[in-house]
Amino acid sequence: MADIDVQRAERRRRVFTEQESRRNRKQEVYDAIHAVSIKQDNLQIIREPIVCNEEAMDWEPTEPDFDDNDDPDMCGEYCKEIFRNEKKREDTWVLSTRLSDKKTKLRVSCIDWLTEVCTTWKLATDTLFVAVLYLEKALSSLDYTLDDMQAISGTCLFLAAKMEEVQAIPIRDIVEIAPGTSVPIIKAYEKQILTALNYQMVTPHLMLFVRRFNSIAGADLETHNLSKYLATLVLRHQGHCSGLQSVLGAAVCFMARRIMGKTELEAWPIRQTTYSRYTLEEIKTAVYFVSHTLSNANRHAELHRNNPNKLPTAYNVFNQRKFHHIRALATMKTGLHFCYTIYLD
Repeated sequence: MADIDVQRAERRRRVFTEQESRRNRKQEVYDAIHAVSIKQDNLQIIREPIVCNEEAMDWEPTEPDFDDNDDPDMCGEYCKEIFRNEKKREDTWVLSTRLSDKKTKLRVSCIDWLTEVCTTWKLATDTLFVAVLYLEKALSSLDYTLDDMQAISGTCLFLAAKMEEVQAIPIRDIVEIAPGTSVPIIKAYEKQILTALNYQMVTPHLMLFVRRFNSIAGADLETHNLSKYLATLVLRHQGHCSGLQSVLGAAVCFMARRIMGKTELEAWPIRQTTYSRYTLEEIKTAVYFVSHTLSNANRHAELHRNNPNKLPTAYNVFNQRKFHHIRALATMKTGLHFCYTIYLD
């Protein structure tokens, strides 16, 4: 058994090394093909592709997913079609319903509770984002009282775990952690939420596009953790469902790279525009939304720095060692963050 584990680890290392070298080679050729020169006499931009040898051109420059073809679990050959289909289905998840002040505050508490449960039970990241989308759809469609929101949140988590987890959460575990609920109540809300969703359980959620855009950009682990932190903060804002999740995901990835010290061209290069189909101008409003959310989070953390119990769950989760204390890094980069907010204004 030990020999098999060693062989598997060696194979993963070899595949990762090959993928990394192939990705670097692709990026070099891609930059060479799209080299831009400016004529000084009339300031016209001329694209002059540089001739490369045949060995360097044995790849398709419009497909970033060929790196995963060696791994059958990644299904790289279907990736382009999958994300094209997800973008077509985004419009059905754009919600414009506004909640009352009391319901808005309780909604934020429910999302913090979902974040804490997913972290404690070590559920997949996608489970949290899918559960929040289900919750938004339920709150905009069902008739409920403030006392029902805890049961609705638990039911959304129960449904999301069925879709995303290898092993679904037992319904009695949901009842134990959600006070004031019971098995019949969870089952009753399950039917109502499924009807509100029209049984469309597969969701184009935010983390799906964040992971996609970071993969295209070749983001490192620290940048990806920062993107997850920003995305989790955005979930707490009621307006995160008022637009397309792919646009918001692009803004999250752009802000994460800017916070890590990248310039605008480095944070959103031509490669990202080509694969995401979004220019920097098109995601400008979403970038401001993410920037504003982060500034509010930093001010809230500064206000309650001596009382950690009043801080959102995401603050404590992403300040852990396994996330490289990414929340503290985001707070230290506040100067850059505010500068970019002013620039957008």
